[in-house]
Amino acid sequence: ALRQGFQFTVGLFEAADAMVQLSTKLDLSIEKLSHLERVAFGVNIPVDTLTGALSHLNKGLADMSKAADEGLRAMGLSFEQVFALSPDERLRLIGRAAVAMQDSMQRLGAEVKLFGTDALDPMIGKLGEVASSARNAAYITETEIARGLANTVNSYRTSFDTIKLVMSAFVEENTRAWATLFGPLFGAGPGY
Repeated sequence: ALRQGFQFTVGLFEAADAMVQLSTKLDLSIEKLSHLERVAFGVNIPVDTLTGALSHLNKGLADMSKAADEGLRAMGLSFEQVFALSPDERLRLIGRAAVAMQDSMQRLGAEVKLFGTDALDPMIGKLGEVASSARNAAYITETEIARGLANTVNSYRTSFDTIKLVMSAFVEENTRAWATLFGPLFGAGPGY
């Protein structure tokens, strides 16, 4: 039971570290990323699909690609409107604009141009609904908590590496000492 508890704790710390790294990669706050992951989970969208779509969106916006421009215009948005906002607010604006589209085929087309897939469509309409229930149920990971857990993981990794080096040196030195002290008794020299 102790080992399982330890493994669970290590898993929690590693998940927080992964969340911080992914948040940085996608240029989203940890709260927003946590929220999106929770919504995706609720509608059976794999996290890899979500992160791939968000990466595609970020690349299209950064490159000001033709597809991203067409997707934004189909939603009634422009690069200027989108770039005037923080990354979290951008996503919220795009989600609201997608939900407001009356024609589902046009919405799916715009989503494909922006996200590279229409796989996120089931979650677009649920963003607001799940956001409040997720916050009420405390599913949203706070930035400070996630960063603290991630920093702890990195500290433990560094400490563990140091302990391994010290133990390795200790074992090596101890082996030499034993060989020097007791080697002659058993017919082995210092090179034991």
